[in-house]
Amino acid sequence: NLKDNFTYYELGEFVKLKNKYAILLYPLLMQYQNTGVYIVDFSKLVELLGLTPGLIKNLDGRVLIPAVNEI
Repeated sequence: NLKDNFTYYELGEFVKLKNKYAILLYPLLMQYQNTGVYIVDFSKLVELLGLTPGLIKNLDGRVLIPAVNEI
């Protein structure tokens, strides 16, 4: 029952990703897909993604939308 304690995703899908933020978000989104829950503080998300202040100002347009579209 090791699968119960780990996030599972397809390696084939993951290695096709080119966008840096898509690569970082993919495991988080797969955890959400598997559990239905993923809660993270905004400051922790900024840390996980390594965002600069300039990217935070346009988070949707420069980070999230392109990454989610690729995923």
